[in-house]
Amino acid sequence: MILLHLIGLINDVSGTTGVLIAGKTTEAVAKISALFAARRVRKLYLSVCVGHPGETTIVEPIGRSMKNRQIMTVYDGPPGKPAVTHLRTISFNGKFSTVLARIETGRTHQIRVHLRHRRTPILGDSTYGNSDWNRKYNRETRTWDIVERPLLHSYETEFIHPFTNELIIIRGIYIWLDDKLLFLMISFFFSILCSPDTK
Repeated sequence: MILLHLIGLINDVSGTTGVLIAGKTTEAVAKISALFAARRVRKLYLSVCVGHPGETTIVEPIGRSMKNRQIMTVYDGPPGKPAVTHLRTISFNGKFSTVLARIETGRTHQIRVHLRHRRTPILGDSTYGNSDWNRKYNRETRTWDIVERPLLHSYETEFIHPFTNELIIIRGIYIWLDDKLLFLMISFFFSILCSPDTK
């Protein structure tokens, strides 16, 4: 087993931090893409949400909105595509929760859309979040702690290396530097260390 720890921020186009996988060759890209397509990549995300989503599995199809093609939404059927998100609340401070999310499918903005559908949107999400809560949080916090992006972090990605057949685990470790949320993050890492059932 190879265990890699990436410390710092790696941004993707949606503002999510954490693990980002890239292939150095055309063959590598093709093989990694095939792993994702076959759902053989295990992905864990960490988020800070408004409210308390609990511990549940959301099975709701996701597709592009008919009103705004730039955003995604939940559908009862077509044109939505199957989407499955497993949620586990790590801690709750009365307003916000630290949530561990594991996705079985990889729909665009899947976690953000599913958490919005559950009415526990991600803090700082200007597209799928609650604008009133985002403004309220930023009014009450210090200038350098203002949230300007969704607090969604790709914490862990696990897969079998397509060339060596070794188990690869990549973790992106990050702590939001805000007094109101820091204890949530500490609780999360303590829980990860003490609880083997997150695999």
